[in-house]
Amino acid sequence: MLIIDDYPELKSVFWDWNDKEVDEKTAFEIIEKRWPYIDPENLTHNEKELINKLAKDYGHDLLLVA
Repeated sequence: MLIIDDYPELKSVFWDWNDKEVDEKTAFEIIEKRWPYIDPENLTHNEKELINKLAKDYGHDLLLVA
Protein backbone atom coordinates (compact mmCIF):
# COMPACT_ATOMS: atom_id res chain seq x y z
CA MET A 1 0.00 0.00 0.00
CA LEU A 2 1.16 3.51 -0.79
CA ILE A 3 0.49 6.45 1.50
CA ILE A 4 -0.79 9.16 -0.82
CA ASP A 5 0.52 12.06 1.30
CA ASP A 6 4.08 10.76 0.81
CA TYR A 7 3.94 11.84 -2.86
CA PRO A 8 3.10 15.57 -3.05
CA GLU A 9 2.84 15.97 -6.85
CA LEU A 10 1.15 12.63 -7.47
CA LYS A 11 -1.30 13.39 -4.68
CA SER A 12 -3.00 15.87 -7.01
CA VAL A 13 -4.43 13.08 -9.19
CA PHE A 14 -6.14 11.41 -6.24
CA TRP A 15 -8.64 14.25 -5.83
CA ASP A 16 -11.58 11.85 -5.58
CA TRP A 17 -9.82 9.20 -3.48
CA ASN A 18 -11.25 8.94 0.04
CA ASP A 19 -8.59 6.74 1.63
CA LYS A 20 -5.13 7.80 2.74
CA GLU A 21 -3.63 4.70 1.10
CA VAL A 22 -3.89 3.08 -2.30
CA ASP A 23 -2.61 -0.24 -3.60
CA GLU A 24 0.17 -0.06 -6.16
CA LYS A 25 -1.80 -1.40 -9.13
CA THR A 26 -4.62 1.09 -8.62
CA ALA A 27 -2.13 3.91 -8.12
CA PHE A 28 -0.45 3.02 -11.41
CA GLU A 29 -3.76 3.00 -13.25
CA ILE A 30 -4.80 6.37 -11.82
CA ILE A 31 -1.41 7.97 -12.49
CA GLU A 32 -1.38 6.70 -16.05
CA LYS A 33 -4.97 7.79 -16.71
CA ARG A 34 -4.56 11.24 -15.14
CA TRP A 35 -1.02 11.97 -16.29
CA PRO A 36 -2.04 15.28 -17.97
CA TYR A 37 -2.73 16.67 -14.48
CA ILE A 38 0.80 15.91 -13.25
CA ASP A 39 3.62 18.40 -13.71
CA PRO A 40 6.69 16.22 -14.37
CA GLU A 41 9.00 19.08 -13.37
CA ASN A 42 7.53 19.05 -9.86
CA LEU A 43 8.02 15.31 -9.29
CA THR A 44 10.34 14.49 -6.41
CA HIS A 45 13.08 11.93 -6.76
CA ASN A 46 10.97 9.45 -4.75
CA GLU A 47 7.97 10.03 -7.03
CA LYS A 48 10.07 9.38 -10.14
CA GLU A 49 11.40 6.18 -8.59
CA LEU A 50 7.87 5.11 -7.69
CA ILE A 51 6.59 5.76 -11.22
CA ASN A 52 9.45 3.70 -12.68
CA LYS A 53 8.76 0.87 -10.24
CA LEU A 54 5.02 0.89 -10.97
CA ALA A 55 5.64 0.97 -14.72
CA LYS A 56 7.97 -2.00 -14.39
CA ASP A 57 5.64 -3.98 -12.14
CA TYR A 58 2.29 -3.17 -13.77
CA GLY A 59 2.97 -1.64 -17.19
CA HIS A 60 5.60 -3.93 -18.74
CA ASP A 61 8.17 -1.12 -18.22
CA LEU A 62 5.86 1.37 -19.98
CA LEU A 63 3.83 4.32 -18.80
CA LEU A 64 1.23 4.97 -21.48
CA VAL A 65 0.33 8.63 -21.28
CA ALA A 66 -1.19 11.03 -23.79
